[in-house]
Amino acid sequence: PDRTGENYSLRHSRAHRWYYFPRQTKDECLVFKVYDKREDGPRFVFHTAFSDPSSPADAPPRRSIEVRAIAFFDPPELEEPVDAMRTAQGEPFAGR
Repeated sequence: PDRTGENYSLRHSRAHRWYYFPRQTKDECLVFKVYDKREDGPRFVFHTAFSDPSSPADAPPRRSIEVRAIAFFDPPELEEPVDAMRTAQGEPFAGR
């Protein structure tokens, strides 16, 4: 009610790669990393469901849950101060 959402649509491309996990058990999960602060990191992960014609007629219905979470991490400790670090060419390290 107090949320504005956005949806994205996907157009077919032969370059897409889809993966199927037919032997996934109920105690296994898939994790989709769908955002990273880096500009070249993932932003969206399209996923879907489908009717599997090879499933037995009496198979129990699939149950699924979707959870969204945000994780924050402290920056890693540097082994040596940045001002003491050198590039492979021996020049002072100027940062990332």
